[in-house]
Formats: sequence, C-alpha cells, structure tokens
Amino acid sequence: MSSRASGRPRRPEHRRPRRGLPPWVPVATIGVAAVLLVVAVIAVGELLSGGNTDVPEHTVSSEGRTLGSPDAPVKMIAYFDFQCPYCADFTREVQPQIEEKYIQTGQVSLEMRPMAFVGQESLWAAEAAECANDQGRFLDYHDILFEKQGQENSGAFSIDNLKAFAVELGLDTSAFNTCLDTHKYAEQVRLETNEAGNAGITSTPSFVVGGTKLTGLQSFDGFVRVIDEELKKAS
Repeated sequence: MSSRASGRPRRPEHRRPRRGLPPWVPVATIGVAAVLLVVAVIAVGELLSGGNTDVPEHTVSSEGRTLGSPDAPVKMIAYFDFQCPYCADFTREVQPQIEEKYIQTGQVSLEMRPMAFVGQESLWAAEAAECANDQGRFLDYHDILFEKQGQENSGAFSIDNLKAFAVELGLDTSAFNTCLDTHKYAEQVRLETNEAGNAGITSTPSFVVGGTKLTGLQSFDGFVRVIDEELKKAS
C-alpha cells in the first residue's frame, strides 16, 4: 500500500450525530403522514441507542471481516467510515505495520467494522462491502474503497461506481448488483452504526484493542504501546 503525501491538510474526525436522524436518512417536510413517519423513525433511533434496556444487544458478525487467527490473544476492532480520510491513512500507513508485527505472528486479530457517520455514500459503501463479503471478498473491497476515496458525498461512492469496483475485483457482478440494488445490508449497517454509538464510538477512526479504547488516528508506535500492554495482560 502506498503512503499518502504528508502535506495534505488535516481535517477533523468524523463524528456520529448526537441527536436526531443520521445524515443519510431522508427527512419528509410536508403532510401529516410524513410527520408521523419522522416521529416513528426518531423513536426507533432512540430505542436502538439505548433508551430501552429491554432491547437485546445486536450482535455483529466478524465472519469475513477479520484479519489474523481467531485464537490470537489480543482482539482489535477498527471502527471506520469509508469516506473518512484518517481511516484511509490508517489503512495505508499503519495497518500494514500492525499486520507484519502482530497479525502475521498470531498475536493480534483485527476486525473491521464499517460505520455510516459521514453521509449517504458512507451507507452505500458499507453496504457494498458487505455484499462483497457474501463472496468472501470483504477485505479486498475494503481496500479498493479506500484507494478510490474522494471528497465526501461527491459521487465517488455512487451506486454505479460501487458496481464498477466489483467488476474491477472480478466479483460475480450479477449477485453483487442484486445485493446492492435491493439494499440487502442497509439495515445491518444502520444497526451496527447505532450499536457502536451505544458503546461510546462517536467518531472515526476509533479502535478497541483488548480492553483499551482509542479515538482518532494513532501512530504505529502508539499502537505498539497499547498492544504490548494488552499482550502482557493476556499472558
């Protein structure tokens, strides 16, 4: 993976909206029925965010989205948004070093969890990655999304472009396109985004390394300190 130019301007972390609807949920503005729809959606959002403790916790599947041995003593989770530039920086610059030092040696497993914080194209991109996961290609699709990343909600992750990436990777495009067109994984992405917020993940990138939560892009040395400490706890 190539390194990104060090001179690019820094941008703030991408944060999950604290109240109201996510940016990719359309808001109706007229009609009694539209008002009732908005009220219903807000109520569901509050329910998913922890307002009702009787709601069972949504379990996120890590199948197909994890690098490394399932028996690794330290489990690491990366929460990211495909439109987040800092998430791309982690993927290109830091993750390969973690893979070489810890994942390939069986000490750490790394699970990817895509969020939809930035906007509609974040939701579509996360859906597309899950559609690729149906064919065992989540990680490949994850990589190509960060390679093709553009300005936020600029059309870089339009439905047509997402389908073109599947062609580039040699996926079964008929199955992929059907999955994406029917938005098979839209609700899963929404649930996982809400679940992350309920666990205190409000910006991307964020990481959970063993029992330690890290917010924002970290240097490789920063990860080394935390991973080594978690390895000591696990030994």
